[in-house]
Amino acid sequence: MSTRHIRKLQQELEAKQAAADNTEASGTESESEDEAPAPARKPAFNAFALLGDDDSDPESAQSDAGEPAPAAEPRQPTEEELAAAAARAAKKKKKRAKKKSARPPAEGPGDRGGRVDEVGAAPLVDEVDAAMRDLGIPAPAGGPGESAPSPPAPAAARPLLAVEARLLRADEELRRIFGHRAVSGRGAETSGRGAGRGGRGRGGRGRGAPAPQRRGHLVEPRDHWPRTPPALSMDKVSDGGGVRAFRFVHGAAYRALQALYEECAATMDPNNLHLVLQQHPYHVDTLLTLSHVHASHGGAEEAEDLLERAIHGMEAAAHAHFELLSGTCRLPHEHEENRPFFAAALRYATALSRRGCHRTALEVSKAVLSLDRGDPAGVLQSVDYLAVRAGEYRWLVDLAYSFPAGEGGEADPTLPMLPNMAFSVALAKWHQEREWDEAAAAGGGGGGAPDPGARWRDGRGAARSAAWACAFHPAVLRELLERLRGKGACRGPRWDAVLSSGLVAGATFGGSESLEHLSRIFVERSHPLWRPDGPQAFLLAAAEEAVAAAGAEGGAVEGISVADWAAVRGEVFPEGGGNQFAHLDLEQFAEAQAVLPADEGAPAADPGPAAAGAAGGGGGVAGGLAGALQALMPWYQGPQGAPQEDD
Repeated sequence: MSTRHIRKLQQELEAKQAAADNTEASGTESESEDEAPAPARKPAFNAFALLGDDDSDPESAQSDAGEPAPAAEPRQPTEEELAAAAARAAKKKKKRAKKKSARPPAEGPGDRGGRVDEVGAAPLVDEVDAAMRDLGIPAPAGGPGESAPSPPAPAAARPLLAVEARLLRADEELRRIFGHRAVSGRGAETSGRGAGRGGRGRGGRGRGAPAPQRRGHLVEPRDHWPRTPPALSMDKVSDGGGVRAFRFVHGAAYRALQALYEECAATMDPNNLHLVLQQHPYHVDTLLTLSHVHASHGGAEEAEDLLERAIHGMEAAAHAHFELLSGTCRLPHEHEENRPFFAAALRYATALSRRGCHRTALEVSKAVLSLDRGDPAGVLQSVDYLAVRAGEYRWLVDLAYSFPAGEGGEADPTLPMLPNMAFSVALAKWHQEREWDEAAAAGGGGGGAPDPGARWRDGRGAARSAAWACAFHPAVLRELLERLRGKGACRGPRWDAVLSSGLVAGATFGGSESLEHLSRIFVERSHPLWRPDGPQAFLLAAAEEAVAAAGAEGGAVEGISVADWAAVRGEVFPEGGGNQFAHLDLEQFAEAQAVLPADEGAPAADPGPAAAGAAGGGGGVAGGLAGALQALMPWYQGPQGAPQEDD
């Protein structure tokens, strides 16, 4: 607080005291107002007294202030008095700083020790604020020259793909689910979890210790990771319309390293890849390939470590203006250098979901989907499962009916017609309506709409949405029921009647390979959501309604006959044209990681010499490596595609 503020405060105190004295004098009864002596005024409260020595007695000061004194004009403090008061405050501040030298200084926006007044060195004095509170005077909003903060603006609607950074830590989600004591955490493994300031480990960074690694949004660097800077870099491609596009850049050295990687991968020996990784610890394709090999042999921890290191290497190479969580940055999938990031991020989201961290996986998927709205990586085929698992029911419904078909375009009308969206949106509505009903029954005010459809933007409640999904995708319903029956669910006479009905038993995919592939992905990914008794009963009622509408003369679902819905489906998923989603591997959406048998061998853990004739072998390591290479490079044809030496 500056001297001008203190002077203004003193004047306000004097004016308030004078007004109180005048009120008291006017209410006093006297014989003659002309002959009555003027009431003695109390001396004005001096705020500078609080800045005095600690030896002053506050009780004596109050008693002195209460004694009557001759009226006098308020005296303004001189510059010498102001300087002396500031010097005493600075001296007291220095004494307090010596006492607190053993403790670290306070940080954050709440720290009051950084504001200095105009006199030169006296920080803001807490005693003045205390006196103001005692007298009921509101404290000024800011320092000299600062205006009072404007009232907060009403919160705008959150963007559809807005990512919450605090929900990107899997360990934090596990602690929220199981508690802090049940989760051991990885504080000893990561450098960003240590005690102290700035993400340092316990005791801070000592002399000669390596500098802490750059912390990314998706993963935190671990202590045992090499601190070699990645050979990747990133350039800005375009910047306009509030959207910035970027691409990773492979320099001459990285292109040579990529050629070495492909040559070592052709030998089908993981030892050669370990040699590459030993010399270049952040080569992305090598990390992803070895991660897939370890995962296929049951080495989940090693696979996760390599996968996170690949993501960390790409995050560390990001452009200074690349903001992953902003929703305004793009990483076009059409650039081949950008594709490993999508592959790594989606595998990371799948691994998180398998660990039970569905909300973290959902936030990662939203970040990936915001980088390329065309969804070339197939995020929309798994985000519905994650949203239902994470309890984000309304968000899933909003996504299905408002996600744009392109950059800045209108909502895609075909998105709710995808098999996974049609069934998962109905299930999400069912869960949300149950929560509303329970809240209304408990007096929480969660209900209030007589028609469930009035609560949803498409005007359809859960029951109507599920009946429409069964009528629009009867072949998908059959695949789902057969998968659930194989798990011991959906059994009984009523289910048998549904499966033997003309709508379900004679349903086909209409010759669309794309629809058939999407159906398999949906069943593989989302069938666990329908296994509980509640969703089963909900699905049975919807299926029976669709079957009844198809068998009745003039029967309709949502005002349209089942035959007309089949015609609409044929327009959305036309016959022929190949499989537009062939690049989406079914294993990526599996409930559990496929693991090779134990007798098929295990991946090498330490780098060693390449085995002679490994290219012609057919062991389990080669099989796992071939699967990893085909997942990363679909054009790879296996050992027979390796270059042969001329005789």
